[in-house]
Amino acid sequence: MKFAYTYRSSDGQRHVAEIEADSRDAVFAKVRTELGIKPIKVTAVEASRQDGGSPYGRTGARPSRGGMLWGAAMLAAAVIVAGCVWWWVARDGRAGARSSLRPHSEDSAAAFKALEEEAATVRRQCSEAIGALDLDLAKNYALIERSADISFLYDEINKGRSVVEWARSRAKTVFKDIHSTFPASRANERLDAQALYGSLMSFVDEHDERMMRLESALMLLDANRSKWKCVKGRLVFSDKALEDEYNFFGVEPGADAARWQRDFGETGGETK
Repeated sequence: MKFAYTYRSSDGQRHVAEIEADSRDAVFAKVRTELGIKPIKVTAVEASRQDGGSPYGRTGARPSRGGMLWGAAMLAAAVIVAGCVWWWVARDGRAGARSSLRPHSEDSAAAFKALEEEAATVRRQCSEAIGALDLDLAKNYALIERSADISFLYDEINKGRSVVEWARSRAKTVFKDIHSTFPASRANERLDAQALYGSLMSFVDEHDERMMRLESALMLLDANRSKWKCVKGRLVFSDKALEDEYNFFGVEPGADAARWQRDFGETGGETK
């Protein structure tokens, strides 16, 4: 099924793209994991006519000649409008690829492109390494319930943190020489390179926040084993406050809330 997703680039500009996926949830997961983009809206794209596939509607009745002429005129108008819209979108799309960038000089194009490609490689390698981990075990409640020692789960989360630290270190290495690559005379390129670095680091921070939420939720269950049990793979709490606290870690924070959690250490240890 085809979906359209809306997102903002690092400069705050809105963009729309399409993707094939099984569901809206799958779109959010696929776009975030594979493309490093955080969608702000996902809608289904109508892929088929509502008339069951018949060019004359569900009844199969052929319209009158006058109706056909009117329909042809409307179709022609629609084609013209669609063509205009396509041209406008295509024009904006061509500009949109660089809409977030300031004008660059030709002699800087290759260096900036290489920087973009290296940043994309860091994103991809980070996503692949995180995806290879067994982080879903942190939500295997039956396993957690029957395991007195769940240090192996904390170890898996720590592996994720190691990936995050590698990605941060690699990003700093990739971007550390941008002042020499793009001197003051190339201010636009330098500022865009700095923005590219910020976007990459925000992507890495999202993975870091995920590790934090997984660990906090796991610590909450581990410290309060008498207040919950696993029933047919689902958590059943005997303490409402604990349930609310646990569910809190399942809600993805915005960038501002995530900053507070990183700075003050959201551990989830309030409920005893």
